[in-house]
Amino acid sequence: MIHETELRPALRTRVGLVRHLGPSFTRYCLVGASGYLVNAAVFWGAALMLPYPIAFTLAFAVAATSNFGLNRRWTFAATRHRPATTQFGRFLAVSLVALGSDLAVLSLLVELASLPELLSALVAIGFTTPVSFGANRLWTFSHR
Repeated sequence: MIHETELRPALRTRVGLVRHLGPSFTRYCLVGASGYLVNAAVFWGAALMLPYPIAFTLAFAVAATSNFGLNRRWTFAATRHRPATTQFGRFLAVSLVALGSDLAVLSLLVELASLPELLSALVAIGFTTPVSFGANRLWTFSHR
């Protein structure tokens, strides 16, 4: 049985991590929410004329560009010492991996679970957010 005193250092570590990452993760999620609104508007309009995977990809590209600017200026502002072009390239690489994951989840939810496309897009984006935050924090906007 684990004694209470053994749990305290682990709990302090987790609380410290939340305090450290919490504000930037909150900002990242707020930027992501604004990106979702951009994504949803573009997806909704494009889906009227294009197959949903293409419409989603177009919406993702527009939202990713918006998100990069906001994340660079606000979420990870302390790490702007790298050239914007380098960070944008890295951000796009992370975003493309996230897009692949998003499209896989989106397709599964639409095709297999018969969920509405816009709801499926929201679930797909929510699924990849913690992973993309970590990748962007540790690689795109890192201090190294």
